[in-house]
Amino acid sequence: MQHTDQWKPYKIRWIPAKETWTVDRKTTSPGSWYLMSLLAKPYSTLIRSHAQGRLLDLGCGPVPYWPIYRELVTENYCVDWSDSLHENVHLDLAVDLNQAIPLPDQSFDTILCTDVLEHIHQPQQLMEEMARLLKPGGKALITTPFLYRVHEEPHDYFRYTEFAFQAMTRRAGLEIVHLVPYGGYPDALLDLLFKGLQNHRRLLGVLVPMAQWLGRSRFFQRLRQRTARKYPLGYCLAAQKPH
Repeated sequence: MQHTDQWKPYKIRWIPAKETWTVDRKTTSPGSWYLMSLLAKPYSTLIRSHAQGRLLDLGCGPVPYWPIYRELVTENYCVDWSDSLHENVHLDLAVDLNQAIPLPDQSFDTILCTDVLEHIHQPQQLMEEMARLLKPGGKALITTPFLYRVHEEPHDYFRYTEFAFQAMTRRAGLEIVHLVPYGGYPDALLDLLFKGLQNHRRLLGVLVPMAQWLGRSRFFQRLRQRTARKYPLGYCLAAQKPH
């Protein structure tokens, strides 16, 4: 990773006093405040449970999850499009992620690919590239949205179900060790509402905390759990390359 001294929080921020991750409102659009507060925990759990060794941050953008994994890995290597919409001062390599990645076979113990796969028009090819780049026993950590608005158009191509991931990883020769949806029906409704109100920052400053308070209720959590498989906001996946 280049220019670590220039790194700044993006999307999420660690709160030491509470020992938790929370949304960074300065770098997240108001319409995504609620969503980011939901995915901070499952994303950090995925990364902390599986990241190790030499890590490839694939489609890294401004490397928002570096604080989560930096103490767990020996090195992080950052790859993204050269014309990404995000800052790219941290890039070690600029490539077209729809093409073969010019790195040697079995180079990494962990590959992190967060909210990238929906922007790839050859997703199976990228999945197979990840399998090629992993060492035996290494893991690909992938997150993607599902019930989510069109974004970064025109480069928004796919949404994936758990069944798509099962088929894609199997074809790439990877074995799923963790596949969990996050969010559920009430979260999808709230996220859709807040996306429509994203230009009303002051209003969302009131509504989002109310929704977060409601989300801590037992009824809301039970409803989320019952509906997560049918109405997921997205998925967290860890897939391992066999030894």
